[in-house]
Amino acid sequence: MSHLMRKRPKKARQNMERRWMTFPRPLFFDTVPLMRLKARSLWPSATLLSILFHLCLLFVADWLIRERRAEYYSPAPRQTERLVARLVPSRVEPSQAPAYRAETPFRAPAPEHKPVAAQPNSHDAVPNPIQNQLEPSASTLPVAAAPAAATVSAIAETLLPLVSAELLTASEGANRGSPLSEPTVAAQSSRLDPLMTSALAFKDYLIGCLIYPSAALRRGISGSVGLAVFMDKNGSIAAAIVRQSSGSRLLDGTAVAAALSASQPFPAPEHDLELIVQVVFAAGTIKLF
Repeated sequence: MSHLMRKRPKKARQNMERRWMTFPRPLFFDTVPLMRLKARSLWPSATLLSILFHLCLLFVADWLIRERRAEYYSPAPRQTERLVARLVPSRVEPSQAPAYRAETPFRAPAPEHKPVAAQPNSHDAVPNPIQNQLEPSASTLPVAAAPAAATVSAIAETLLPLVSAELLTASEGANRGSPLSEPTVAAQSSRLDPLMTSALAFKDYLIGCLIYPSAALRRGISGSVGLAVFMDKNGSIAAAIVRQSSGSRLLDGTAVAAALSASQPFPAPEHDLELIVQVVFAAGTIKLF
């Protein structure tokens, strides 16, 4: 272009240069340097924003994890529900068991003996009517008083409550200082109801396998759990539910897991049985009611 401009006159060359300067250039030639400049200036800001964004994500994730843990270990609100608990009596020790006395057999009242009037002999004299009026005969005397008294005493002995006899036997054994005999203990164990035997066996098993949770012990969590345990007629544990919450899901879950952990059946109660058990977690100890 320069050699063309040289051959032309000066005025024409000036006009051509003026046209070249005023000719609209493409936008690409102006925006490329500007884009490079903007990219270089925005790189530190973009890096900083990315770091801040990832830090926010980490903070939110940590906060969610802490909230989840606090919700799991925090005690749940107490449920205001009414529970009717049936207490299971403790096992009767052989040394402290009351002695049972065999029932007193019923005594039949003694038959009344009516005296027979003596028949007068043929050689006896005719009785004096005046003497007969003054002296009462044997048939008019109250001869039935003694048999009636014997009948009343026999009925009174039969109807005496067995509680008095048991207390009397226990006091005599305490005064003598001698333990109950083995046949008496065997008779007591045979008298135990199958339902009571199953309940006592389950109670002994539950108190042996319950363990205070270490997490609850560290946090000082305590409470009382009311359990309803269902046992079938074969002695196997069918289900266990929480009737009264302790306020902590950790303690409730521990009590339910211990009740359901029985692998071998208990003594058969002969029909389905529902046991109401109160498990108390307090100060690192476990009590069962």
